[in-house]
Amino acid sequence: MKPEDQARNIQKVIAKAWMDEGFKQRLLADPATTLKKEGVETSPGAEVRVVEDTDKVNYLVLPMKPSSAELSDEALRQVSGGDDSSVSECISKGASCPAPRILPQT
Repeated sequence: MKPEDQARNIQKVIAKAWMDEGFKQRLLADPATTLKKEGVETSPGAEVRVVEDTDKVNYLVLPMKPSSAELSDEALRQVSGGDDSSVSECISKGASCPAPRILPQT
């Protein structure tokens, strides 16, 4: 699956969880199964955890560092410094891009 398709599927899951309390509870209770049903791919054999931000606690997910085959050290430096061109390189190679974000509370 293309990284942009995966990101779109994750965005749909988030929106659905915001709109449907029952779905959100299923996502929190059994994330791997729920995500699979929604077309979100996860790493085989990996445990999947879903946590929900609150007004008192915000979570930041720090992705695994890509292997050197996925992204050069220079590209990693550019991403960490905010240079978006390296994100394009990362996506074009199909790598997991190190671009964590904290989403604002609504």
